Amino acid sequence: MPERGIYTSSGTNPNYTTFNGTSAGAPFVSVAAALLKLRYIVEGKLSVNNGIQSPSGFGFKSMLSLLNSMEIAKGSYRFKTLDMGLVLTQDFGDAGNYYDPTAIDVAHDGEYGEGDYADIIYQVANNIKPVNFTAKVLPLGKTNPALEETIEWYVKEIREDDENQKPDEEMTEQELTYKYFGEKKGNGLSFAFVAPHGGNYKIQARLKYGNKELSAGSDMHVEYMQYLPGEVRVTLNGHETDGVNDAPSSTEIYADGSVILGLTGIEYVDQTVEIKWFVNGKEVEGDSGTTFKFAPKKAGTYVISAKYGNRAEISGEYTFTVSAKSVMTNPVNIALVSVASVVVACGVVAIVVWQVLKKRKTAVDDSANE
Repeated sequence: MPERGIYTSSGTNPNYTTFNGTSAGAPFVSVAAALLKLRYIVEGKLSVNNGIQSPSGFGFKSMLSLLNSMEIAKGSYRFKTLDMGLVLTQDFGDAGNYYDPTAIDVAHDGEYGEGDYADIIYQVANNIKPVNFTAKVLPLGKTNPALEETIEWYVKEIREDDENQKPDEEMTEQELTYKYFGEKKGNGLSFAFVAPHGGNYKIQARLKYGNKELSAGSDMHVEYMQYLPGEVRVTLNGHETDGVNDAPSSTEIYADGSVILGLTGIEYVDQTVEIKWFVNGKEVEGDSGTTFKFAPKKAGTYVISAKYGNRAEISGEYTFTVSAKSVMTNPVNIALVSVASVVVACGVVAIVVWQVLKKRKTAVDDSANE
């Protein structure tokens, strides 16, 4: 790298030493860049008159892209090296004359699997990591650099129901794009993908050029974890990632309330598998999925369990207990009853007073008539 091991004068004894850092490397990079531009000018491929460059669109990025030097990676980015030897010796006979792109080359930093996944990026659902993709437009260094920014990145999750789609001739352009490429996720030469869950994915770079279309990509498989008894428990919704030993296993509610339950580790298993729910050992008909809303009909103790596919029903310490208390023990309801009782008592008193006053008035009226 240019900022490493720069041999230069030190100003002290010994007179020469090596330095690291961009400040030490900057003069060499500046000289190499100036020489590269000077070669284009000397060879008549570029002219600068009164500060105005011709052709105007042929900038330093284009010059550097045509240099047959190596690339280095730094994190998710790739940089072209400014090789001083190539700056002085490379033949730029075709410089400035762009070629039509013929293909896209896609590379990545993902790890391949074994066996059936030997040529596929392979990960497991409980250890999903970003995969960085980079694209190159071929022939390398001979196409218009402006094309690089028009590369589109797409991700397609491969599903079993993809085969049940309608024929291509009946699809819109948007539907066809989704069928073969999936959803657009980015632009440019680089793209980082993090799988949202287990499954099979196709990551593709796509370039449209005139009436041509080029694409290339890689396949990725994220292996779901196995559903293992003893590693899954019923718990409160929102605590699925707490772990089987830390997730809540019971709660108290009032009989007129409800609670939503889920399963620990559910994000690591195939969620397309049917999950059935049970209350006190009885299956809840018509209610399946990764979460279950339980609303008791009366006070009591309820044991909630579940069954993943054809596996055994969750049992014992891995079930969830709901204690439903009588609504009459709810402080809010007690307060309401108390208020209602006071209101009723006040109404009774008011009626009695009214009756007494009415009788007195009648007695007075009778005395006056006599």
